[in-house]
Amino acid sequence: MLLQDFYYNDGALWVRLGAGTTNGDWSNTGNSGTIAGTNFLGTTNGVDVVLATNGSENMRLINGGQVTVNTSTPFSVDLFTVRASGNDYAINVYGSGIGSGVYGENLSPVSNGPGVIGSSATGYGLYGVSILGAGAVGWARSTTATGIIGVGNGGNTAIGLTSGSGVSGVGTNYGVVGFSTEST
Repeated sequence: MLLQDFYYNDGALWVRLGAGTTNGDWSNTGNSGTIAGTNFLGTTNGVDVVLATNGSENMRLINGGQVTVNTSTPFSVDLFTVRASGNDYAINVYGSGIGSGVYGENLSPVSNGPGVIGSSATGYGLYGVSILGAGAVGWARSTTATGIIGVGNGGNTAIGLTSGSGVSGVGTNYGVVGFSTEST
């Protein structure tokens, strides 16, 4: 199907006049000579940018700066929202060096917000696996902070019990559970 535009035949196929970067078009084989801040993919009005395949939306750049994957509606406080369904994982992160698969840090000197938080209705809120190191690590960077907090169905009462501890937990059945395969 030809779009309403001007075309010429180059001897092998029909080419739209003005195609390429000289007209300001973005090429599907890449562009050169672009300037960050001047050239961009997006809109010049307050309309979200939708990325789709086979006619179905997969990703959305929200006008307010949020990004969503597999949903058009972000959670109100999220900058990046990913929705999974069925047995799909929302996000998988793999590391192969000495770094972390996932790293989170809250640098606010006046907030006790966590660097990484996990929550689940029926499974694990936070789960980590490592071949040689620790599956999950919490580092308290002050004498009044806690490295890892575990809260069972007893609510958020562990927060008051944690000042300066490495691990703190509270729950109806167990606060903190540890397991070792070694007898020492």
